[in-house]
Amino acid sequence: MSRMTLAVIALIGLVAVPALWAQEPNVRGRVIATDGRPIAGVDVQVQGTTLATRSEADGRFAFVDAPTGNSTLTFRRVGYLPTIAIVSIPDTSGLEVSMVATAPELDTVRVIASLNVLAGVVVDSLYRGLPDVGVEMIGSNQKATTDAAGRFTLTSVRSGTVILRLRKLGYAPVTQSLRLDAWRGLLVKMHALPVTLTGAQIRDKSGFGGRAFYFSEASQRIAVRGSRAAVVSREELAAWSGSSLETALMHAPSAAFVAGDLQAAGWRACVLMDGYRAVGPASLFGFRADDVEFVEIYPPGTELTSSVARNMTTVRCPVVRVTSTLRRGPLYVVIWSRTD
Repeated sequence: MSRMTLAVIALIGLVAVPALWAQEPNVRGRVIATDGRPIAGVDVQVQGTTLATRSEADGRFAFVDAPTGNSTLTFRRVGYLPTIAIVSIPDTSGLEVSMVATAPELDTVRVIASLNVLAGVVVDSLYRGLPDVGVEMIGSNQKATTDAAGRFTLTSVRSGTVILRLRKLGYAPVTQSLRLDAWRGLLVKMHALPVTLTGAQIRDKSGFGGRAFYFSEASQRIAVRGSRAAVVSREELAAWSGSSLETALMHAPSAAFVAGDLQAAGWRACVLMDGYRAVGPASLFGFRADDVEFVEIYPPGTELTSSVARNMTTVRCPVVRVTSTLRRGPLYVVIWSRTD
């Protein structure tokens, strides 16, 4: 072998080795505060793995060779409430995560007791804080009103599915659902309604019209539901973006208790849309997880207010027998549509 050939082989080796190590990140993102400033030093982890990193001075972070598919990223930093982002790896382009600064009074709560706290900032389309927004937790008596900077705080929040309803006259209402198992911070954006609407139209489209009654019914149902009923949040469904509602519910932690009942019923249920529109017997495979904000699931005997049955008078719901309650009756599923 000639010296020239050996030199060429050596050169190829020197070029090829760095290429093996210079892998491109398959997760990229940026962490910002609610006012848009980048946050450095945020601990970012891919949940369920050992992958962890910290955000740079410009708030950016990246992971190399993260497991592909649906994953949850957790974000923690002193002075900010923890938050999460549900992503589909490697489709994370444009990922931007907002973290809410810890208000001084929350430090006192942390010292007094170990409580879940859900706090956040409500902003308009220009990211200006919105005051006097009513924040209601569906299924509980917890309510708050945003301060002059758009902040709100709910303490003593139990773990599990949390559903928030936010309303302010002149703005489109927002329903946001999530699964809570620790302190969390949220950034919620609300959009102003057209100024050309009449006073009555503004009130109705701000969420203070007749359909507000159906949220009141949902709040009563969720507050007194039987132990074998389930409420599944948007966060859990988002992990199965692009899938059917049936597939998403198969994997949602909040639906674990009712998965056997749904399977026994062939993943068919008597469906009520948005708390008032009776669909009747339907396959959950026919609904897209991406279109759903949250889901209420009531095996026979677990819907204790009878409000679903009252809204189903125009359809005939089949009677099923499930193993969890050992009762016969309709298996109700209330599907709430996403509005964003």
